[in-house]
Amino acid sequence: MYGFIFLLFFNVSLYANELQKVTLQLSWFDQFQFAGYYIAKEKGFYEAVGLDVEIKPFEFGIDIPLEVSNGTFDFAVGRETLILERTKNRDIVALYALFQATPLVLLSTKESGIDSINDFKSKRIMTTIDDASEVSLKAMISSHNVRLEELNFLKHSHNIQDLIHKKTDVISAYISKSPFDLNQLGVEYNMFDPKAYGFDMYSDFLYTSHQFLNNQSTIVKRFKEASLKGWEYAYSNIDQTAQLIFEKYNSQNISLEALIFEGTELKKLSYFNTNELGVIRHEKLQRIYDLYNVMGLVEKQIKIKDFLVPDILNRLELS
Repeated sequence: MYGFIFLLFFNVSLYANELQKVTLQLSWFDQFQFAGYYIAKEKGFYEAVGLDVEIKPFEFGIDIPLEVSNGTFDFAVGRETLILERTKNRDIVALYALFQATPLVLLSTKESGIDSINDFKSKRIMTTIDDASEVSLKAMISSHNVRLEELNFLKHSHNIQDLIHKKTDVISAYISKSPFDLNQLGVEYNMFDPKAYGFDMYSDFLYTSHQFLNNQSTIVKRFKEASLKGWEYAYSNIDQTAQLIFEKYNSQNISLEALIFEGTELKKLSYFNTNELGVIRHEKLQRIYDLYNVMGLVEKQIKIKDFLVPDILNRLELS
């Protein structure tokens, strides 16, 4: 018995003395969207598997997929548009998809009279470049015979007041954030959610480079598993996790109530049509890629299997 305790203490001490430093680059500013990574760091899940993780805050102007491909960052979080980055010869591979359906939706006010996608014609739509590129939105709009050329795209201000004050007719937003803000302001709105139209695209991939995976497969395995453990904890303890983010990871000054709302909504997306956290199904990913291809957005043909982590990682035992 004493020998077992000694070995256990020895292994923990060994990890503590030889922690491997790795970096994780976030895709946006601090919010519940990255709760699992905060939890894995704060609760010691990363340290328990020998990792010292630096969570790097989001900054505008960084080509994150390129920096992962070049080895500047070890891991990063990315949206469904990450598939397009792979077609640009970016050396990236997805480890898991946190959201089984995209959080990205389009919103209009009830007052605007824009009650259906058919009403979008000739209207102003405020989106980011990434939002406008997401096939979930493009497919949802095109499926109603509305041509993208008929829309007037505006640069996103990231201010929901622009929708309220009629500076735009429609705005792209996360289902986990802007609806809360509108509800708080007493503004009635319409939501156009891609998954309601059959376009349940993945989002928030955790990814790395093929080179890092090939050279550090055990570290990649440990990071993936510890991160998923962080997410399981975060979703099982939403109020507690929201409190942590509110106190320590709150560069956007989000209210505690908004963080709890965000966590509740994101949990629904993570378990949408599945009980397995982080699952990526080849056929679904192929469907997303095929949609991009049909819309003429693919610069170079790829095999989807090259974007997915090899099966060998899933069989690798943590040591």
